[in-house]
Order: sequence, then structure tokens, then C-alpha cells
Amino acid sequence: MNTQQLIHIFNLVPSMQSYAILIPCFIILLGYFIYKLVFKNNEIAKNILIIGTIVIGSFRIIFSLASSILQGLIWWSDSYFLAKALTPPYAPFTYITSYVWLHFLGDTCFTLIGALGLFFLLKLINKIGHDRFFYEEEYWLGALGGVVVGWPNLILYFFLAMFLNIFVHLIALLLKKEGRISLLYMWSVAIVLTMIFGNKLAILTGLFKLKVKQ
Repeated sequence: MNTQQLIHIFNLVPSMQSYAILIPCFIILLGYFIYKLVFKNNEIAKNILIIGTIVIGSFRIIFSLASSILQGLIWWSDSYFLAKALTPPYAPFTYITSYVWLHFLGDTCFTLIGALGLFFLLKLINKIGHDRFFYEEEYWLGALGGVVVGWPNLILYFFLAMFLNIFVHLIALLLKKEGRISLLYMWSVAIVLTMIFGNKLAILTGLFKLKVKQ
């Protein structure tokens, strides 16, 4: 495979990753709500979220590694010495590891860590509130949204979900509706809104500066 073919495949990876995240996300949420609302099977519904979170997180790792490997192959296959000079033994090994981290692996690692952080943050908040704030599935809805929207948009996603929750509670109070208002549906709304407006909001709020790949 020549350099041009490798470059063509390399350029396809970002769009392939987008489809590999968005389509499963839609299927996962659809399956979750079907089992949750239609079949009333909370256990299967929760398992769908768990498996979905792991699958999408794995896709992010696979595509990041694929981009890293393709970039290395492009450099090595270059018929001119200029690109090949960027790889060992012509350049320090730390150069290529730094490049791979900055361009491919960094944001993926922060995405996975951030999604895991959301999971445990929600558990902590719930523990402090004596299990009054979230249902167990919401830990996984939070983590799923984190791996879907990515870093640093997952920060916006969390606060957007919290804002929607407060907003719904205020509406419920105005309507004098008693009882607990579930945030279950707000996570999905927050995922969609973050996917649509997340990048623009990240620029407006300055959160884009937290991205590893600038």
C-alpha cells in the first residue's frame, strides 16, 4: 500500500469514528428506553447502557490506535526522506510518542477518564444525598454520554444535564406536581444538545482550551 492510499484511509478515520459513535449511541438509547418503558425490564435496560458504554469507549480506543498506526505507516512509506526523518531511528522515540499523544490518544484518554469520573461523581452525589437524586441507571447514562460527546464537551454535558434537571423541577413546582422527578430522560436530551451545540459552547466558554489536540 503506497503513501497516497494510506493518506486516503487516514482521512476517512474521523468520519468513520463519528458514525461508529453516533449510530450505536442511537441504537443503545432506543434499546434502553424500549426495555425501560415498554417491557418494564430495568435490568436488561441497565445492561444495555453498560454494554453500550463499553462498546463506544472501545471504539474510541480502536480508532485512536488506528490513526496512530496509520500516521506512522504514512511517515515510513514516504518516498521522500523528510517525513521518514520524523520517525526512529532518525528522530527520538519521544517525538513520535508525544505526537501520537497530542493528536490521537490524549483526548481519548481524557474522554474515558472523564466518563469514568462522571460515573463515580454521580454515585458520590447520590451517596451524600442518601440515594435521593439519581437512579442506578443514571450513573451509566452519565458515563455513556461522556464517551459519546468526548473531551472536554463532557463537562458541558454534565452541567447541561444538571441544568435541565433543575429546570424540570422548577416547572414541576410551578405546576404543583408532587413526587420525585426523574432525570432519566434529561440525560438523553443533554447528549443530543451537546452533540449539536457542544463545540460552539466549548469555544464560547473557553473549554476548548482543555483539548489535548488543539
